[in-house]
Amino acid sequence: MQAGVIEFAIDLLPGESPLGRSLTVMRALRLLRLFRLADSWKGLNRIVSAFAASSGSIAWLTLLLFFFLFVGSLLGMQVGLSI
Repeated sequence: MQAGVIEFAIDLLPGESPLGRSLTVMRALRLLRLFRLADSWKGLNRIVSAFAASSGSIAWLTLLLFFFLFVGSLLGMQVGLSI
């Protein structure tokens, strides 16, 4: 009950004030509760560990995607200049 009241008070503060910006960071840290929940929930623990194990492959795939986008944009600029 007390955590809900504190979160409600944090949401009411404006984001422009220095206190509001620091509390925005605290709002983002609330996502860490997911990992605490993952320890107690077996299915979620499996999903989080599978995502963590595949994060390296996802990073390389993202890099490869940006490389293809970069090469495609260079080719598109060359074709556009010759027309």
